[in-house]
Amino acid sequence: MRRVSLSLLEQYVTYAALVLFMILYLMPVNPGMPDSGLDPSWSNVINYAFINNMSFGKDLVFTYGPLGSFKFPYYVYAESSYYTAIVLSIFIAFIVATSLFMITRKIDLFGKTLGIVAIFTGLISDGLFFWYLIPILFVIITFEKNNEKIYKILSFLLLAVLSFSILIKFSHFPTAILSVLFIDGFFYYKFRQKIPLYTILFFIFIIFFYIFSGQNIFDFYDYFIGSFNTLSGYSDSMNIFGPNEMIYIFLILFAGMYMILLKIFFENKSLKLFLVSLTASFVLFMAFKQGFVRHDGHAISAFAGMAFVFGLFYLYYLQYFNQNKKLYTIASILIIFSILGTFTVTGYYHNQAYYINVKNNVKNYYNKLKSIPIVFSSDRIEKLNNSYENSMERIKDKLVLGDINGTVDIYPWDQSYIIANKLDYQPRPLFQSYSVYTPKLIENNIEFLKSEKAAENILFTIREIDGRLPSTMEGASWLEIMSRYDTVGMKGEFLHLKKSVKPQSYRLINQKNISVKFQEEVEVPYNNAFVKIDISHSLFGKLANTLFKSPLVFIELKFKNGTTLKKRIVPNIVSSGFILSPYIDNTFDFFMYDIGENVSEEVVSFKVINDSECCYKDDIKISFQSIDRESNLNYVVPNELKSLHLFKSIEMKSNNKLINIRNYKNNDVLFSHVGTLFEVDTDNLLEFGQKGFMSIGYGIFDSAYTGDNKSEGGCFKIYKNEKNINNIIYENCIDPLNNEQDRKEYVIKLFDIDKKANKYIFEISPRPGKSSSWGWSYWNFKANQ
Repeated sequence: MRRVSLSLLEQYVTYAALVLFMILYLMPVNPGMPDSGLDPSWSNVINYAFINNMSFGKDLVFTYGPLGSFKFPYYVYAESSYYTAIVLSIFIAFIVATSLFMITRKIDLFGKTLGIVAIFTGLISDGLFFWYLIPILFVIITFEKNNEKIYKILSFLLLAVLSFSILIKFSHFPTAILSVLFIDGFFYYKFRQKIPLYTILFFIFIIFFYIFSGQNIFDFYDYFIGSFNTLSGYSDSMNIFGPNEMIYIFLILFAGMYMILLKIFFENKSLKLFLVSLTASFVLFMAFKQGFVRHDGHAISAFAGMAFVFGLFYLYYLQYFNQNKKLYTIASILIIFSILGTFTVTGYYHNQAYYINVKNNVKNYYNKLKSIPIVFSSDRIEKLNNSYENSMERIKDKLVLGDINGTVDIYPWDQSYIIANKLDYQPRPLFQSYSVYTPKLIENNIEFLKSEKAAENILFTIREIDGRLPSTMEGASWLEIMSRYDTVGMKGEFLHLKKSVKPQSYRLINQKNISVKFQEEVEVPYNNAFVKIDISHSLFGKLANTLFKSPLVFIELKFKNGTTLKKRIVPNIVSSGFILSPYIDNTFDFFMYDIGENVSEEVVSFKVINDSECCYKDDIKISFQSIDRESNLNYVVPNELKSLHLFKSIEMKSNNKLINIRNYKNNDVLFSHVGTLFEVDTDNLLEFGQKGFMSIGYGIFDSAYTGDNKSEGGCFKIYKNEKNINNIIYENCIDPLNNEQDRKEYVIKLFDIDKKANKYIFEISPRPGKSSSWGWSYWNFKANQ
């Protein structure tokens, strides 16, 4: 193909466009602001740790490191790091833009444009993959034959940025170290250079940036080992499955490009071509893993990685493509399909057409361009600080924690609440429970709880992700939390736990070790059961997990009442153990178990299920341990849990399926079908009420008389001591279907509890001569504050 003549003007325009794009892409013109939730919370913690000089490796273990605050292009604002972020982003933008320009400056206009558009498409679609661009550029620039000084400078600067990226996110390390080793290996093979200069410089830079970020050099080993642990369990723990068609398209495009590259390689037999391709291939493999291990919106990462890797391949191999018109055409088509695939998958997960995604990106970058002048305005910091404080206030308004004294930790996540309330945050090493997915990480967190460093306060609730069994969300540490902390109140949905003056002791007593097969039913020998389940990969499974991911594993629980429940389990996590029976899946059940009242469903048997029948050894080792706990006599039932506490005891004592706890209009109520009654000991009511008084609400569910449902209401009666006509102390019959006044919740505002009475009986009976059908009624006990 005839090469288009390159003018000096064209080179200036190309370079200016590259620099402008990279600056707009990386520079935090309008930085992100803090928020609550899972992902915003860890981002908030990384900033908090950077500002407060916390030790990564000792205080914190996470996928992001001490420079995680500078995870361009997703920078979250902090006043102390903002202008540092501006300078760093511009510096890195110039290095990357200059490197791309040096690669493209001798390429024809069409080839240059197509390759750069592919790279930009990938970067725009998934900003986290920007850092995987650096090792490929480093290898290409370092291998450049031209002896111009600019290449040596760029090689040195790219190596520094490569080292910098490791301290942003440790998952960059495998690709980075491979690229450095490839370079030193090449120079040894070609020129017998015995000193691995680039490898030495790479680690010198890492250590320099580690110290420069405020870390103690003596914590570096802990940081390295801890970071490796967080990487090792990801594929097993975070995997989910999505549309297979996306994987097939990815592999088809991948195979097409690599057939062309192999043909060129065998024709030229160049070691440089091989090492550049190998580096880029490893990045493409990382894109594949990141996109399809957790196959949800992360699939965008796979195609984004493919687009920019294909773009770099295209630019680097274009001189070879130009020698074969057929290869040139096929490569160009593959590049175009990778671009379209990226926008299509992005549109699929964002529920919008790809052209709207393109339009939105153009608009976004235009707005960023217009905003550049304000970055350097005199009142910029003041405005950003106001936005930051407003964001923090919004988080704080969701959960006010101002009256907590002492250090605080939170389970399973939502650290933003602690930071927004300006409390003394004291995190466990791996501070978000869903990420504690290897035995070593679990062990570290348990050891922390046993240490003097453990927070004086814990905010605790139960949540799960991906349909996991709730008691496996860092569940191996639950007994340690129960033994060392007392419940002193509620903060929103969180139990407020305070460190005990004297921890309660507990023991795990080995009872039975067995081996079973998948799908084999296993009887649970007792209710108070802690279990460890050891599920091992087969040889093929280990390979599959390394190259892709493992199949999902489930546990099917059978309860004493005959019902079953199927939940996901993670092999690495369940090997450390969890409370199997009773089944605890909410904060109230956790609290009740903590105070020694087993109110949750008893698990009588279970099955471990592998639907795929692949990748795991069929021999599963199970260890049962009984839990011997010292009774906690110092507990206080929080006011927010008193109703639930009373309802649960009534539910269990009544042994009637028509009396149970339900959630109605965002409140927990005691469902009691028309035609049922229950008894409550006076002592229980006195414990529940304040100074002998309480409020009692009652009513009929809206759903009982709306739509096609035709409730005929019911009569709400309260007896003292015995059920007879002489002992009725309250009665009211309501008919919400025909009487609008009866559709409200009736409340006996000051119910005077007679201390001399033995018990009270609460009954809902049909209205005289009426049916109990659609008798969906309830009681709602309320302690007067």
